[in-house]
Amino acid sequence: MGDELTFSSQQVQEHLFDSIFEVKDPQERLVFVGYETNPELKCKKIEYKNTNCK
Repeated sequence: MGDELTFSSQQVQEHLFDSIFEVKDPQERLVFVGYETNPELKCKKIEYKNTNCK
């Protein structure tokens, strides 16, 4: 979870984050965004060899 400066769009794509919620102010400006990680998908997509990828 963070504000719009916490995660770049490149990081979101690279790490395959899934947006699970957004909090906006009364003027509809983004205040916070929450992401969920998806390590299994990342392991499969890039065939990452690591002790966490099985």
